[in-house]
Amino acid sequence: MATAAALADVADGRLVALAGASIVAPVATAWLYYPAQVYATMQETADATVGRLAEAIRTRLAPETVRWEVRSTDRIWLTPGEQAVPHARFADVAVMGLDRELPDFEDRLFSDLLFEGGVPLLAVPSGGAVSTFQRAVIAWKGTREASRAVHDALPLLARSASVDLLMVEPEPGDERHAHVPEALIVSHLHRHDIRPNVVRRCDVDGGTGPAILDHARETGADYIVAGGYGRRRASEFVFGGVTRTLMKHSPIPVLFAH
Repeated sequence: MATAAALADVADGRLVALAGASIVAPVATAWLYYPAQVYATMQETADATVGRLAEAIRTRLAPETVRWEVRSTDRIWLTPGEQAVPHARFADVAVMGLDRELPDFEDRLFSDLLFEGGVPLLAVPSGGAVSTFQRAVIAWKGTREASRAVHDALPLLARSASVDLLMVEPEPGDERHAHVPEALIVSHLHRHDIRPNVVRRCDVDGGTGPAILDHARETGADYIVAGGYGRRRASEFVFGGVTRTLMKHSPIPVLFAH
């Protein structure tokens, strides 16, 4: 919430917080019927929970100077993603907190927002709230997802005092490495009055994801911009290795785009 408010402040935007509850109805396998009023009781309980949550959010946001709004949803029979995605589609960016204590739940909501929301997703780890967006790291590679992330982040990057364009490469001398010149992306950023510091690192210490996180820590970055990679397998999304590493281990917010 603090990071979302800071983002709204930086961009002169408006913060919309969504309060909701998602429940699963009991299956009457032994009863062969549902007890009278069971659905009504569950709905009433969920509505009361959502009401308390919405009020807690209003109390939390009251001291903020940015414009804000609290929305509530009573669609308790839908998943959190099904509840959140329609609201995300009419926003500039979705913000999701990561507690990392409920991985299955967070994975599903994260994938729904990233792949179905249609807007960039700012994932904020517990304890990683930021009040400034002055130092950025772009995890760059010449892919559609990375290009989408950079373009979605342009308004925020333009307000940052320092932007590192980070390219993680295989170990020097690796014959599999095909060099991709950075001149085009650099000149494109220049046209948007962004002067990136071009940085190259090797992935010799555990892969691309850890190399990105190492650089972010060493430079004191406030946030990371990265493409969100994944593919559909049956009815579930499977995250790419770098996406999963940043989602699970980044100590600072990551702006993902797919």
